[in-house]
Amino acid sequence: MGGGHLQAESNGRKAWFSVGSLLRGSVADGLRGALNPAGHIKLFHRPAAIYWRSRGFNVLEFSYDWRLSFDEAAARLRDAVAAVSAGQRVLIAAHSMGGCVAGRFSALYPVEARRVERAYFFGVPILGTFSAVEVLLGQFFLPRLVAGASVFRGRKQVLADLGNACAAMPGLADLLPDPDIYPSASILFDERNWPAHCAPAQQMLDRALALKREMPTSPILDRTTVLASEAYATPAGVRLVDGQVQLSGETAPGDSVTLFDSAVPLPAMRIQRLRFPHGVLLFEPSGLRAVTAS
Repeated sequence: MGGGHLQAESNGRKAWFSVGSLLRGSVADGLRGALNPAGHIKLFHRPAAIYWRSRGFNVLEFSYDWRLSFDEAAARLRDAVAAVSAGQRVLIAAHSMGGCVAGRFSALYPVEARRVERAYFFGVPILGTFSAVEVLLGQFFLPRLVAGASVFRGRKQVLADLGNACAAMPGLADLLPDPDIYPSASILFDERNWPAHCAPAQQMLDRALALKREMPTSPILDRTTVLASEAYATPAGVRLVDGQVQLSGETAPGDSVTLFDSAVPLPAMRIQRLRFPHGVLLFEPSGLRAVTAS
């Protein structure tokens, strides 16, 4: 959802990043109901696609969103891979949550996943990200951007509305950090520790916690090149303040969203270090060239 559009099934209108809903402060209202991921935001993703096409690749853009769990998005990815003509090489270049979706795809659909020769993970939080906490608490740049654009509804109300809408999104809960790696994150998987307006349901948190154990064993990781940055201070902890979740202020090396050790869960993984921050990793020339060198 951060890097793509959503549109209503009924009339095709944009529900995410619609200028009108931004000004009205009604973005959260549009996130309910039957929606489809409707393509990437061209500014951030299209330059990479253009580059790879110029090098002879047939680029199929696959969009997803936080309203879908990793498993639901993985089923859509299975259909996309199945539609590729037999005999064609298949590579996956995934940014952020896209790599988590690819990981679940390989775990749930091993036969179809065998078609993928290699994967390239750009800033993928395989072990989760504290930025998911920032989103729910209204402290990530996206909710603040949306709230700041509102003309007709107060910033505080817009942030509360967004937190409430995001709390119901399984894909966002699936992105919460692994407490086995980041011990402070254990408090995140108890619904009672969250502010009421943005508390994910306990069932959703239980499923997300179970998923943490499975992500580092995704079969695709054996043939994945990690492209990650460790040049930016990245949120790395949470705490309870008056019984409610808050970021602790602790940071560690990463790309400002994905901690470096979350992007590299297995010591033996092939790593290429990048210099750009998370949102523009797909602009870094050396990363783009890594895919075409395969």
